[in-house]
Amino acid sequence: PPPGLLQTPMAMIGKIFGPRKFTGPLEHACVFMIAVGVSIGFTCVLAAVNYFSITLFNDRKEFLYLCLAVYLPSLPAVMFQLKYDRMLDRWVGSRNSFGFRAAVYYISMGLIMIYLPIGPASPEVREEPTWYRQPPLLIGVTILGTFSAFSYGTFFQLVSFLPSRNGTCTAVFSMGYQGAGIIALILALLIGFRTKPSDLQVKAFFWAAGALEFLAGIAYLVLAQWSTVFNVAIDDRDYEASEYRSMQSGSPSMDRIMTPVMASKRKQMGSLEIKSPVVPTKASEGTTLLEAYELEERDTRSDIFIHTGSGSNIVENYPKLEEDNDWNTFTQVAPCVLSIFLNIFASVFLLPFYTFFQTNSPKLPQALFFTKLLSDTIGRPMTLLLPKIMDQKVLLALSGLRICFLAIFLANILGCMPLGNTEVIFLVGIFSAGSGFIGTSAYQLAPSLVTGSFNKSQVANMLNFAFHLAVAVALLTSAVLTHLLDFIVH
Repeated sequence: PPPGLLQTPMAMIGKIFGPRKFTGPLEHACVFMIAVGVSIGFTCVLAAVNYFSITLFNDRKEFLYLCLAVYLPSLPAVMFQLKYDRMLDRWVGSRNSFGFRAAVYYISMGLIMIYLPIGPASPEVREEPTWYRQPPLLIGVTILGTFSAFSYGTFFQLVSFLPSRNGTCTAVFSMGYQGAGIIALILALLIGFRTKPSDLQVKAFFWAAGALEFLAGIAYLVLAQWSTVFNVAIDDRDYEASEYRSMQSGSPSMDRIMTPVMASKRKQMGSLEIKSPVVPTKASEGTTLLEAYELEERDTRSDIFIHTGSGSNIVENYPKLEEDNDWNTFTQVAPCVLSIFLNIFASVFLLPFYTFFQTNSPKLPQALFFTKLLSDTIGRPMTLLLPKIMDQKVLLALSGLRICFLAIFLANILGCMPLGNTEVIFLVGIFSAGSGFIGTSAYQLAPSLVTGSFNKSQVANMLNFAFHLAVAVALLTSAVLTHLLDFIVH
């Protein structure tokens, strides 16, 4: 066939699988599916709010219990990651560490989703006493929430050090994480999963979520096998880890300390020429990717590998340097961390109250839950369409302003401000869209304020800690207030 007929398909294949500096369609598709796998399990559990609170248990506080089971394990999980993740990556290797964790997370979450509809979530057990069927359900959901929390922290670290233009990869991860709600809605509509589903519909709904967990694991395998960008980034991370080990065992040579380009980049990119200006702005056509990295990435190595006088000084002062570096990193991103805390606190605080709004419609709680997920998902890509927020103080102010919405919702719940179902759904939609926009903006901005793979991972862990701390504080506060409301009513 004429060369022109093959040129376009081959060019497309080259763009997807060929070597490049920034993430592209392959990485974004895999990251999106990975993020869906992180949240699709517990999202489907919470999306069944009407089924659990009305049909299975006939208790509007059941949704609160499920929220607690899903989210409370996240705080100890992220504290564990803050303490041990960096150590594990350095000693086992980031490639092995991420691969092993991905396999454990997705297989475990998939199996739990298979178990729930044939166990404590089955309609066939609704005649059993609550004390008999509720503990297995909450234990299963708690384990699901634990693995989800670990996977969220792990894969947010991953996207934080993958090089992408304007934080696109982070936005895609956020969209996938929240977009699982849209997928859950589509599954519910296709399967007919409503307030009183049949046994077959319950199994189909939860097993479909389990299948998506396994699919997310396959997406990680594709990323690790086919993405040049991923492999370069992960090899660079392991290179930093090898430098750390060599510092502990003895002084590394100054050539290694001052190496401007990581070994993996020399190996994989040294002989590849740039044919079009799709890589660094300083690189011209014909420049090798190795030279491009030397031009553009001299400052992206971890701060610990800069020249400080002599190799021996680095070795002797490393523990203090690392400790000081963590604190300095936190001070650089503290407003973003606080923005995440306030933003997530407001969203999660309101979540258990969906079953407490003044309404005559039993469908409102589920409608509010899907409205939240859909609006939050829409708010996330808006960070790529609207002007990018580059000032942390602006994000912090927006997060504080959003807290004021809670007063309106609480006034309606207490009967002080009557609102129709449509008005409540509209306000929850605006409230949730703001959450998606503010949260994604903070996740994009914070890692860009520091350099170095491990520093970016530490920022990811700090944001993750703020996220899950806010979840825990919000749910505990909601638990106290919901029981107080029941006491006042009765």
